[in-house]
Amino acid sequence: MTALTNIDEQLLEEVKAPQSVVHIKHSITLRQYKIWLVILQKYREFYESGRVLDEDGFFNFPKSDIDKTLEYEIKKDVLKEELEKIRREPIVINYLEKDNTAVAHGMGFISEWKVSSKTVKFKIPSFLEGVMKGLDNPLAMFQLLNWQIFNHFSGKYEAVIYKLCKDYVGVKNTPYMTVETFREYMGLKKNEYPDFKNLNYFIIKKPVENINKSEISDISIKEVYFRRSGRSVLGLYFGIVKKNQTSIPFRELEKNETFRFSKVHIEASTQMEYLAIRKPEEIELCIERANEYGEGEAAKGKEPNYGAIYRKAINEGWHTSYADKKAKKETIEAAKRKQKQQDDEAAKSEATKIQEQKAWLESTIATFSALSEDRKAELRKAYASTLSDIIRKSFDKDKEKAPMHRMKFARFFAEQHGNA
Repeated sequence: MTALTNIDEQLLEEVKAPQSVVHIKHSITLRQYKIWLVILQKYREFYESGRVLDEDGFFNFPKSDIDKTLEYEIKKDVLKEELEKIRREPIVINYLEKDNTAVAHGMGFISEWKVSSKTVKFKIPSFLEGVMKGLDNPLAMFQLLNWQIFNHFSGKYEAVIYKLCKDYVGVKNTPYMTVETFREYMGLKKNEYPDFKNLNYFIIKKPVENINKSEISDISIKEVYFRRSGRSVLGLYFGIVKKNQTSIPFRELEKNETFRFSKVHIEASTQMEYLAIRKPEEIELCIERANEYGEGEAAKGKEPNYGAIYRKAINEGWHTSYADKKAKKETIEAAKRKQKQQDDEAAKSEATKIQEQKAWLESTIATFSALSEDRKAELRKAYASTLSDIIRKSFDKDKEKAPMHRMKFARFFAEQHGNA
């Protein structure tokens, strides 16, 4: 089986491999994965709190912590079986030192374990101890472990193509490469596959078929796009889609709450990559700003590629300007809400005032109508005497029923009647 350790230093530099990469060689179950995560988290807690090992060199923690993670009580004998499987499961590590010397390790996910009815004891491999001690964010460990699935592939070329396509699954296609650049990227020498027909079959077509047939691979290569000049192929790029795995060697972390506003799926490994360079609240702002940008593009009739926009926004730090913009927007919206509340209250007060005035008018006119005809005539005459000759004519015609006199007459009557 060809792993990354067999790829020469030039290729490692070309693919920009990180200085430490963990390859997972075989499968572990989701339950085993969860148990192992608890162990790593506990180790980190022990390290940060300065707790010491027991007399036998083990860390220990309550078995109930695993039960809480699994959301049920796992039997002691079953837990023993799971821990033994994790211990036997090898991790192949290709750790590039700063002098570019490749170092490979093979070990279990844990070194030793002990289980009682209430306590779990463990030791982890020295390499993982070093990584966990050096982490500012323990999630970075899980990023490394989820970074590659490709070590199960039987050939170097399909492994390298898988890695390339996996890195760009959120964007849905890889960057365009000339044939010469692609040859260098794949680590081919000048005398290897000089004829493009053979290059295409052995270095592109067959590896792509193997990736697409793989039950473990979490991506499919939808198509290889070639750019041609006549019958000659000038360059190529890969179109990628995410797929559900039949056999999953390493379940990815569940979607982080930080990414809840994303409009497209973001791979767990990509989430961890983003979390390594930005704080969760910064990423959230970047995604919100990217969504606004994408919606603007859609309004122009363009189809936004949200995966690419998110990567650009997070790498470039769009949260900085967006935070100020969002704060100003929230201030303006708060002022608008306050003004609307004031307007609503004023409108409600005015409506109440009108209703009360209408009720008073109807009540006052009703009181006037209940008077004797002589008294009504007397009051009408008194009111008319306060009017000019022109206005009095309109009152003489319709009396207190005239719209322009109804309220004024009611007030006059209320004053006179109150003084009566």
